[in-house]
Amino acid sequence: MPEEMISTCHTLEFNPFGKRHIDHHPGPIHLQTRELRGQDKLIKGFSNVSIDDGQRQGTQNECWKLRAAPGAWAGSLNECGAGTGAGGGLYEEELYINNSTVVWSKGSDCHTKKLIKSFTVESPVIDAFWCTFVLPESLSNPNQDNVSLDTKGKIEECVCVLESTILNVYTSAGKEYIASLPFQVSRCWVSMNCLLFERKLTPDELSLANVLQTKMATDTSDLLSSNQTLPSASNQPLPILFSLVHPLDEVAPVICRTGGTGNSKVSYINETCQSIVFSSQEPSLVMTYDSTLGTHTIWKIRRAKVQEGYVAIGVMDSLSATIPQHPATPGPSSGSSSDFHSQFTLSSHSPSGFSPLRVSMSRLASPAGQSKSMSPSLSQLPMFSQSYSGSPLPAGSYMTQSPSQTRSPAAGIARTPVASNNSSSIAETYVEPAEPLLPELCMEQLWSESVIGARASLREGISGKTSKVFLSKDPIGQCYICYLIPSKNHLRCLKFEESNDRSQLIFGAVSIVPARDVAKLKNCYLILDLSFNLVLYTGITKVAKVHVPGLPMSSLSDSSTHLSPRFTGGTITPRLSDIGLSHLGPAVGMGRLSDAGIITSSRPASSMDIRFSDEVNLLSPVPTESMSNSQIMDESSHFTGLQAITSGLVASIKDSVLLADGKTFVVLELASGLLIKTRIPELTNSKIIMKCLGACRSVLPRDVALLVFTRWYSMRNSPGHDNNQSDWPLFMQCILGLMGYDIAKLQLTRQCDPNESLSPGISCKKSRPSDVGREEDWLTLLSSTYHDNFMKNYDPVSGLKPVVTATKGKPTCVSATIDTKAVLSGHIKVVLFALHLVYEECKLHSSLMSELPIFAKLLLQLSCDLRMTSYVDHYFRDWPELAEVLQDQDTSQISPDQLKCLHTPIFFEPVAPSIYNWLYKLIVSPDSVGPFPNLSDVCETTKQSILLFVVILSRDLPNESLASQYIKPIVVSGHRPSSTNTSLQTSLTELKNGPHYERAVLLMTKLGLESTKQLDMLAPGIVLPLRDANLMCRPKPPLNWPVKAYNIIGREDIYKQLDMENQNSKLVKRWLVESTVKPKDEDGMENIGDKLARLRFKDDLRIGEVRRLLQSCKPVKIAVTQRPEVSDHDFIEEQERHLYMICSRTMALSVGRGMLTLCTYVPVDTETLPVPKLCLSGRAPPRNTAVDLSHIDTPSNMEACSSFHNGVAAGLRIANTSSVDSTWIVYNKPKGSEMTNEHAGFLMALGLNGHLSNLAVLNVHEYLCKGHEMTSIALLLGIAAEKRGTMDVNVMRLLSIHVSVFLPPSSTELDVPHSVQVAAILGTGFLYQNSAHRHVVEVLLSEINRPPGPDCDSCTDREGYSLAAGLALGLVTMGKGGESHGLSELTIADTLHLLMVGGHKQQMTAVQREHYRSLSSQTKEGDMINVNVTSPGATLALGMMFFNTENSTVAQWLCPPDTQFLLEFVRPDFLLLRVLSYSLVMWSSVSPTIQWVNSTLPDIVSMFAFQRSRYKDDPSVEVDFETMSQAYCNIVAGACMAVGLKFAGSHNQSAFNTLKGYVEKFMGFLTKPLLWEQAGKSVIESCLMTIVVSWSMVMCGSGDLQVLKTCRHLRSRVGTMYNYVLYGSHMMVSMATSLLFLGGCRYSLSTKPDAIAAMLCAFFPKYPTHSNDNRYHQQAFRHLYVLAAEMRIIIPKDSTSGAPCHVPLKITLKPNNIHKLDEIEVMAPCIIPEIDIIDKLEVVGDRYWPIQFEQESNWQQLKTLLEFQGILFVKQRAGQLTYSEDPKGYRSLVARSLTKDQSGHKTIKPEVIKSFTSDSRVMAFVKNFCNSENSTEYELSALMSVAIRDCVVNEKLELLPSYLFLRQVSEGIAAQSCNNIQLSQVKLMKAYCQYREDSNNADPNTELINPEYLISVSSHIDHQLNAFKTENETSLLQYNSGQYKTSTLLCHYLTWNNIPCPSGDS
Repeated sequence: MPEEMISTCHTLEFNPFGKRHIDHHPGPIHLQTRELRGQDKLIKGFSNVSIDDGQRQGTQNECWKLRAAPGAWAGSLNECGAGTGAGGGLYEEELYINNSTVVWSKGSDCHTKKLIKSFTVESPVIDAFWCTFVLPESLSNPNQDNVSLDTKGKIEECVCVLESTILNVYTSAGKEYIASLPFQVSRCWVSMNCLLFERKLTPDELSLANVLQTKMATDTSDLLSSNQTLPSASNQPLPILFSLVHPLDEVAPVICRTGGTGNSKVSYINETCQSIVFSSQEPSLVMTYDSTLGTHTIWKIRRAKVQEGYVAIGVMDSLSATIPQHPATPGPSSGSSSDFHSQFTLSSHSPSGFSPLRVSMSRLASPAGQSKSMSPSLSQLPMFSQSYSGSPLPAGSYMTQSPSQTRSPAAGIARTPVASNNSSSIAETYVEPAEPLLPELCMEQLWSESVIGARASLREGISGKTSKVFLSKDPIGQCYICYLIPSKNHLRCLKFEESNDRSQLIFGAVSIVPARDVAKLKNCYLILDLSFNLVLYTGITKVAKVHVPGLPMSSLSDSSTHLSPRFTGGTITPRLSDIGLSHLGPAVGMGRLSDAGIITSSRPASSMDIRFSDEVNLLSPVPTESMSNSQIMDESSHFTGLQAITSGLVASIKDSVLLADGKTFVVLELASGLLIKTRIPELTNSKIIMKCLGACRSVLPRDVALLVFTRWYSMRNSPGHDNNQSDWPLFMQCILGLMGYDIAKLQLTRQCDPNESLSPGISCKKSRPSDVGREEDWLTLLSSTYHDNFMKNYDPVSGLKPVVTATKGKPTCVSATIDTKAVLSGHIKVVLFALHLVYEECKLHSSLMSELPIFAKLLLQLSCDLRMTSYVDHYFRDWPELAEVLQDQDTSQISPDQLKCLHTPIFFEPVAPSIYNWLYKLIVSPDSVGPFPNLSDVCETTKQSILLFVVILSRDLPNESLASQYIKPIVVSGHRPSSTNTSLQTSLTELKNGPHYERAVLLMTKLGLESTKQLDMLAPGIVLPLRDANLMCRPKPPLNWPVKAYNIIGREDIYKQLDMENQNSKLVKRWLVESTVKPKDEDGMENIGDKLARLRFKDDLRIGEVRRLLQSCKPVKIAVTQRPEVSDHDFIEEQERHLYMICSRTMALSVGRGMLTLCTYVPVDTETLPVPKLCLSGRAPPRNTAVDLSHIDTPSNMEACSSFHNGVAAGLRIANTSSVDSTWIVYNKPKGSEMTNEHAGFLMALGLNGHLSNLAVLNVHEYLCKGHEMTSIALLLGIAAEKRGTMDVNVMRLLSIHVSVFLPPSSTELDVPHSVQVAAILGTGFLYQNSAHRHVVEVLLSEINRPPGPDCDSCTDREGYSLAAGLALGLVTMGKGGESHGLSELTIADTLHLLMVGGHKQQMTAVQREHYRSLSSQTKEGDMINVNVTSPGATLALGMMFFNTENSTVAQWLCPPDTQFLLEFVRPDFLLLRVLSYSLVMWSSVSPTIQWVNSTLPDIVSMFAFQRSRYKDDPSVEVDFETMSQAYCNIVAGACMAVGLKFAGSHNQSAFNTLKGYVEKFMGFLTKPLLWEQAGKSVIESCLMTIVVSWSMVMCGSGDLQVLKTCRHLRSRVGTMYNYVLYGSHMMVSMATSLLFLGGCRYSLSTKPDAIAAMLCAFFPKYPTHSNDNRYHQQAFRHLYVLAAEMRIIIPKDSTSGAPCHVPLKITLKPNNIHKLDEIEVMAPCIIPEIDIIDKLEVVGDRYWPIQFEQESNWQQLKTLLEFQGILFVKQRAGQLTYSEDPKGYRSLVARSLTKDQSGHKTIKPEVIKSFTSDSRVMAFVKNFCNSENSTEYELSALMSVAIRDCVVNEKLELLPSYLFLRQVSEGIAAQSCNNIQLSQVKLMKAYCQYREDSNNADPNTELINPEYLISVSSHIDHQLNAFKTENETSLLQYNSGQYKTSTLLCHYLTWNNIPCPSGDS
């Protein structure tokens, strides 16, 4: 039997990229953790000395893995700097492992690979691999029945590096996990979304396994059934298999389920003889090998059910076991015990336990944090033995990323605590019994080998363990599990398939293929047979031998008998001369194959023993001198007696890589050790041929279909075949040959032979069966094209007479008949019908049209031979040129008798189905159409087109009946129905009710048509109705559609909006990262003058002005003129005093700069955060003389707080979406041991922005241990602010250390600075915000009136502590009033009222007396409450507690006194706080009007404030005008601040006008001495600052110019005449200025209760007098406004160009008393109102497509939009200009008036189109097609003008190709250049447009195709075809009589007029 042979291609020498890269790798780097002592240095030196001679270098742990790169990694790899490359599996990845280094690379081959990343770990790498983990959507698992590993959630693609006891996991997102394993690992296996670990066995377990294996091999009786006693160890072995479902989870044991349904058994896998040999992800299977029985078993991996876990634990509980001794630990084990918990406890201090138990953290309750255990001494445990070489890490998991980003999927499961090195203390501690560690995974047994055969092998001493296992699927879909037994040279193939319900796998018989080695390929596998030949198999069917070009061929006749004697035992070590590799020499260089396929060598070509020409001769099928007749190949590539050319060369098959484009590469190892990489050729490069093969698979029996695949594959890829040529000639020969045709006598194959015109020898060589010539050969030569070409160049000088053929034309062919024994001879009709359906399928693809003519030739040949008149006529009409083929068909090789014997299937239709005719009838007469035949999984486009047409045309038809009524699936017996039919039925059922065009779009999405590019691939006639449905849905699509549905209708704006989460990081970086600024220009505000600011404020320079006002890093200008009487020394002091006043302002600017730059910067991971310097020097003009503060006295440490504010401002720049980890935070730590205030501010900013939680606990501890006051304040406030409202126990422990009242009374008193205590007490309030926690409330209430302590600070700065305690109490009880359960008996309101107004102190409790036992020796207080200390905090706490409760009693307490007597008992500034708290209680009554502000004033104050001049002469008026004036200022300021808080960020015009009036009024007070003398400048200034800040709060984020001008004026007040303007005033002015541009105009202030509380802390109306003043209010609290800031910007962005733009928005508000308007219209970019008061937001106007956000449907999308920098994607309408190009819309209006002028319809000038559209594609089209002055092209220009005008004006540019197609066909009719398929599409388009017009199916104002244009095209076609009819009536008559002639117009006429087939059967 002759053998087939194929040839590989692209053979290269292979050298792993990592191997070359490792030569330049520095190797492992060991960090020096401690200073070596003298003897240690000596030992260290000796340890580095080696006496090895270097020969062991080759024995390193070296291996590599290859895979096709998945599509999910493509983007991330490119970002890693590894080059662009192809994505989506078009290239390969490599993991190279060498000792402790892993190199990860990608590329197409070893010479074009690029490094992705390299990993170096501390210990040798056991394995490295790719895997995936899943972060589940929900941490709970309510569905216990779902045992699938395919969990819904976020998929994390990972690279894992496994050490002995450590798993390093690196994700594609940049995260890094390090999981410490509680045992040593021998192997790791990847399964679906999880990992399996095999524990390394101890010596006792290994000896037990060896004894059992020996006993089984030597005992002839059945060991399992005998009465012999099994040898056993002292204890039952522990589980050997564990699983890990996520790196943050615990390692859990795996259980197994064996037996049937009735007698199943669940247990742990603890048999040491079991080992895994294979795992797969899809399906999730595992194969194990039992070394005792010698059998392989297949298991299914699934999630373990809860009851199975409990059963397994019960089984283990009944056994007695101890922890086995580690192999590296000598001595006895820890002993045995009957107590299960003591044996299997995974101790918190013993991470080495192998137990399936874990410690419950909830049961560890030790205040000191010590864990207790009953486990034995740690010195006896393997993890802590000195000889143990593993990692000292605990048995838990940690990572280097943010916990918020990498939350564990099993957060509710306890972690193993960190181990302690103090073993002595552990023995004395105790822990409660641990709860069992439930298994995560279960292995369910599916199949096992027979024990009998395996036992026989064991007795012979042969191990039957497999070395390679893989899953394989043959081309017809049959699945196999193939595993290689190297000891027997067997490849065992186990067939399996899914059950009908697809719930389980059914296994069949095992087939054996002799093989030495094997590698998996696509739909096949490559084996190395016993003779060292490469053979290709699919399933269990042999395909062909494989020839590798470029390898020298052995000349041995039988390689198996001439091998070197060293070929023994499967190990190949031959001499090079034995196998023909002596020419390569001992060391082959790094070479590539040349184009000819030779492996190049460093030696000259002359030294090569075997040359490529010799090899080609050996392979050539043409007889040569060195080949006998028996070695000639026939045309089917059969080889007779030719040995495989790789005989004796290939030693093993190393790797195989299957790429996404069908290419498959194999790495081969030669006997010399050389590695080569070669490509296995693909099945075909033609999409149509691939579909044809798929059709054969669907309709033919499996064995026949498989034979078709194998025959075709071997023919196509035979040696010498040029893969660059078309596959069609070979495919036709293959199919016809399999049908039994005599190919040599078939005219069709001779016409299609690609080699016919080259040389007659080639054709004859392939077709001649013998050397005996025949007469037909000569006639064939004379009729060939070669003979014609030769005669054209005939030279008479040669003396040869030209040969003239007597019968020029077709050659005479001897009649022949088909071979009835051929494979497909009985399936000709079946194949014809299947291929015809593929033909109709390809007609729907515009990209496949070029291959249809030759495809039609094949079908026409079969139709003619089968006498199928309808099919013949069908192909003739499509391709009239095929009439020549019909004229050649005089005789058929199928005789009439054979024709009668042919099998006709049930589904065969005598009338050729035509998809275009069927769709045309569906439109014209839907009742006359029947179901269209369809091949599932092959003709998918046909099915999709039918369903979509039916949905569009049949609006009332139920969705469920569509598939059955209009599609007839072809199902052949023996074939399982496709799963797509079920999914299709489900998809149709899921279509929601609605308009037919909406259902059509949804159906497109479900059918996989997800983009406009996919629609462009369809034929124009098919895509027109689909585009119509898209156009009808485009204006207002439903808001609850799938994301991809918006993309298909052309709404890229909505699609990108919904897909924003996937592009979050790119969007943030694009918007926040500006161009690089030089370091000398860094002022901390580089990102403010960006394109957003230019969009919002394009007409002025307010952004630049704000940057100037907040500049603090440059020397200031000292503009002081020296008077004549002033000396130089005095003048210098005068300059410095002026500089000092300016420095008071400069030091206050950083607070405002932090507001301005909030979240506007994305840091670079490799660089520290730039912090602008704080410059406190000046320059004196005109010489710019430097001025500093060296000659005057200044306060010590003057810039301490200012530096802190500067650091906070720098840290607040970091965007909250940035990736900040602990390493980067510590990287920013100042150099040296001293901490700085700037770094402390940086830490606080990280806490406010939500990044401080990424800081590792050890780093927090290190910071606090420094004892730096500002750093402690920053950490406590930052951590508490980030964890606000969580009541986190760990954070509370941190805070309680700094607040002694939370510690036990007997605890040691710590020396905590007073300012740190203030920060800690407020941090406690944030931590317990809104919790109303009783104990915390009670403590905070008592701390408001805390007595003075022994330290000096607590005596002098008590006001700040009391205020912080009051604010904290207000935070905890915000809005709770007196209704909180458990707080009523505390009488909080009464106590706060007492602390506010004063009175006798309440008696302290015993606990308070214990806490306050150490009182101050400097301050002595009486029995009365010091209201100067307690009143501010109590007042605010009272107001916050009763926030918005309308409690009249509390409101009455807070009302200002209404008599002069009572007013004199209240400090004026306390009146401000009382009015403010009153407003908080009566929140709903606060109104932004002057009347409401005046209503808070007592009548006496309103009457006499600032009225001294009026009543100075009236003796009856005895009023203290100073008291009244000061009360007026403070009460008005308090009311204005309440207005500012309530209307913060609202831009309310009433509030703006009210506050503006009071600002002007108070500024007027300061200019009139008669007025400011009555109140004092300081009081007026303080109240003015409060009102200005409130005014700015209302206009937050607006950039209002009036407020900015006022702030600029107030900032300029510097000098001796403004001595009342202090540091606090400058700070508030800078804050007011920056609030207008908060976060670069992206942020605004919220008015939620939590935000109100944060603003009260930040804008507390008591301002510092100097830079270090923290007495009344700690300056660090000023930055807490961040907690009230929220993103409220809307930034429209064009979805096509990506540029920001202006878009009008319409906002509908909910009814409220803040906004009196129901609707507001704004121009985006803009700040929108709070999202809670918006009812609907929509994009309006006629320039952009509308978008709506509604509460009931897509409100979450608006929230997501605001989270991602407020970017709103919009889509510009065609024919519209942007607001930047045409602000008023004049240009568009003029253009539209011109286009509506009917006189201009003939042509359109480019200037007209340019005036209302800027689309470059439209402009180019108009320029080239619509503006021709040539008279011959005038008609074309007129038609194109109509088309472009209609498409642009009516928003349907995607229909322009349809216009062009209609014009192309219309012109092609006359030129006879178009085919009939195109004309059928025009007819279909015309019918649909007519149907649309008749049925009123769409907007009557919008036509799909312009009627004038359509009428013009139809009339032109009718005119041409009617003219043909008139002139060629004879041709019509001949056609009707069955005579076919080549006439394109005839076919056009028949198709256009629906003339039936002449036979009448159609």
